[in-house]
Amino acid sequence: TLDRSSAASDVYKADAIDSLYRQSGLGNLLVKEISDYILENENIDSLVAIIQKQNLISKHIVENNGYIQDGEDIDGLIFEKSSFRR
Repeated sequence: TLDRSSAASDVYKADAIDSLYRQSGLGNLLVKEISDYILENENIDSLVAIIQKQNLISKHIVENNGYIQDGEDIDGLIFEKSSFRR
């Protein structure tokens, strides 16, 4: 489970893609490339995504990119991707 006291304080929020680019795979590509880059190049063991329960598209994207649901809190569903789960 996620130890929030040791979670990185940097938050990257991408909650909107212009309608012109929706359903093009851009969101999936962004999550994949950014996640892989950070885990390979930064001294970080895992990444956390908090997705609102009703945001099924974002949930699908993070799951497709190796994030595993690790609970939920008041902000939404918690997903984690560890560097050893890639």
